[in-house]
Amino acid sequence: MKKNIVIALLAGVAAVSSAYTYAADAFPNKPIRLVVNFGAGGSTDIAARIVAKKLASILGQGVVVENRSGGGGTIGPSYLAKQEPDGYTIGLTAQGAIATAPWMYKVTYDTDDFDYIGAFSKYRYVFIVNADSPYKNIQDVVDAAKKSSKPLLFGTPGPQTNFVFPMLTKQTGAEFEQVLYKSGMDTTVGVASNQVPMAVVISPEAWPQMQAGKVRMIASATGSRWSEYPDVPTVAEQGFDATIEGYLALGAPKGVPAPVLAKLRDAVEQTMADESVRKEMERAGMEAAYMKGPEYGELMRKEKAKAKVLIQELGLAVQD
Repeated sequence: MKKNIVIALLAGVAAVSSAYTYAADAFPNKPIRLVVNFGAGGSTDIAARIVAKKLASILGQGVVVENRSGGGGTIGPSYLAKQEPDGYTIGLTAQGAIATAPWMYKVTYDTDDFDYIGAFSKYRYVFIVNADSPYKNIQDVVDAAKKSSKPLLFGTPGPQTNFVFPMLTKQTGAEFEQVLYKSGMDTTVGVASNQVPMAVVISPEAWPQMQAGKVRMIASATGSRWSEYPDVPTVAEQGFDATIEGYLALGAPKGVPAPVLAKLRDAVEQTMADESVRKEMERAGMEAAYMKGPEYGELMRKEKAKAKVLIQELGLAVQD
């Protein structure tokens, strides 16, 4: 009897193992959805489509981009976390939405609700003002805010970019008020049309309006100068501690079968090893930067802890 039970158990284990092997061998046998948490046409969407095209050629199935914007970039991850963890729905798990947003907004997901596939880009943030603005640098902005009878407005598409102005407030006492937009492109248009006097956005989302002469860059909000504008100093070089960083990555709902997840991770690694993909991203104004999925997940857990401390230090509301 015991022998029969053992044999049955071993057969069950073998069946499960065979099913997992089959899932990996057969995957993918239909198109994959890639959920993007910002609108079509923006830099995040463009970068995702560049990666999706190469992934499709590697995996042998279509990778269809599905835009789900809003909520400062949190609608996409909220949707992604609830999908079947079968590898057929993946999506963007950007640093702001994954490590910062859970502390700032009432979201329905957490950092550990995803299997991370891999990071493929690093954001470059720029501080912009209207082309006719009197502000030439960060000090001009701070001085104007201090003289104003009410807080100066600033535009932001969501987590990460909205840290800069509270950081300036903490250091200088100048007061600012946030206006949340659905995307970086919408934010830039807001500055160009004088809805708001200033904003911090991703560089490629500012680029068209900068080229059209409607907005000006007065600082790089990341750790280095933007190569296209080498004469514009960083926020740090202007004497202010308000630097922000952020990665763009792919993830899936938690619980994807290990062989399927391994296939997806390998496909992203192959994608980012392709020089033509990296060059295409750079032409779109994005910095190509690959990081393995497990490493990115660990980084996000660390960044989430750091984000909570920063939010508390800045006196912003923390969502527990």
